[in-house]
Amino acid sequence: MKSERTARGRRLEDSWVSPVRCAALAAIICSCAEPSDEPDTNPTDSSSSGSSPVVGSSSSVIDIPIGGAGGSSPNEFPECPEEGPLPDNVPEGWVERRDWSCRCPFYIPSSPEYFPEPVEWEECPENPYGPGCQLMATPWTDATKAWPTGPYTNFIDNDDPTHPVIVMRRLMHSGFGPNDFRDRIMDVAAKVDGDVLSAILRVYPTREESLDPRCLFDMVPSHEGHYFYDLLGNDNTGDFTNPFFAQGFMMGSYTDLVPTIVYKGVDSFGWRGGGQLLVRKHGKSFVSRPEPGLPGTAVMTERGAVNVMTHGEEVYYLGAGASPGIYKWSARAGEVTILDLHGDASKGLFDLYHDGTSLVWARGEGPPPAQTGMPYPERTLWTAPLPKDNEPLEPRLLGPAPYEYLGEEPLLAGCGYAAHMMPGITTNLAFVVRLSDGKMWRLPHSDLYFPQGVIGVTCEHLYLDMSVTNPYHISATTLRVPIASLPEYLPE
Repeated sequence: MKSERTARGRRLEDSWVSPVRCAALAAIICSCAEPSDEPDTNPTDSSSSGSSPVVGSSSSVIDIPIGGAGGSSPNEFPECPEEGPLPDNVPEGWVERRDWSCRCPFYIPSSPEYFPEPVEWEECPENPYGPGCQLMATPWTDATKAWPTGPYTNFIDNDDPTHPVIVMRRLMHSGFGPNDFRDRIMDVAAKVDGDVLSAILRVYPTREESLDPRCLFDMVPSHEGHYFYDLLGNDNTGDFTNPFFAQGFMMGSYTDLVPTIVYKGVDSFGWRGGGQLLVRKHGKSFVSRPEPGLPGTAVMTERGAVNVMTHGEEVYYLGAGASPGIYKWSARAGEVTILDLHGDASKGLFDLYHDGTSLVWARGEGPPPAQTGMPYPERTLWTAPLPKDNEPLEPRLLGPAPYEYLGEEPLLAGCGYAAHMMPGITTNLAFVVRLSDGKMWRLPHSDLYFPQGVIGVTCEHLYLDMSVTNPYHISATTLRVPIASLPEYLPE
């Protein structure tokens, strides 16, 4: 099962690095850079903030160049097309935005009254998972004939455990005949049980453009009440081999109608983070405030860093390569080692995540996999409360890790639970572990349902990307099942 899961693991982790990988994504939106004459419909000005720059005693402030020698700045464009009527497939009440590029418009509702359909759920057909199993309804498309949601673009944010939010990509089609195609992509943030909070639409006016978008809008994991995008390209005929190909980053809170272009430049790809800090891994790791222009950008660490995750004014991450351990960064204290393996090559730490209260991670021990080509012979799950200033980490063993290949994707956590995929008989399955006592539950095997990946866990539910086969032929949608309906799992 390793190769089947590696794709999602690399989607979540390697999304720090290579902009070229996005050319292979079929479901991408894009956005736009000439200022719009339209009034800002956002009730809150998300582009202004009173936050201070990120400057700590151990951090050096740096400048990130825009443009480069020998080429034009990515903010320079060919002649822009004049604004005209909106495409026919833009919904009523939506407006065009040219914030990123005049040649790559995107569309947003002019007010909440024009938001799309809320999140709705239907009972699982031939339910194999117990009471309360539900599939997400997909009224925007015919789920039996086309993918209704984008693969690996659905995320659960538990910043507020009592009101979790799902951020997802809805793929819309003009029809389902031999010449029909996906002509719209809509990204929404919505309450898991109700109303849409924000939405962004990208329209593909021709079949050729829909199959080969040159202005890419890559949704990345949401966190701390915000959604995020990597942006690539100035227009729909861009050249990915151009060394001055425009790259950038866009974000917004779930209640912002208008997103904010945080940065645009050359080699400015791959920022991740939350509402107060952004981090970029690019050899070194950089940290900045999530404000236009990335003010006060500083070097966070010189070491390799993986599973980087913000928590308010702090950043947690694993050291890679020759410096395995768990590290914590803050502007005031700089980088602090909170769990050190002292370079022991027979041990490794993997798949770090936090739920706002506790850290959770996997640990491997035994002959190094690089030498044996096999998984670590001993694999365990650990947790610890998020440490306060100057307090030591207090690791606690949860139990065996019921999956083989550590490091392919992080655990996902929420509300005192963590979840991850695990191998099954003929398909991958999933498990949930309670962080308070290590009790585990497992998704049962089914010949009808095929889990594609865990997208989150809340106080009540496990959420997964799911395909359903005969006789329903649902290509992929979101499934949720109450944790209370899952059978208890006792790892061997």
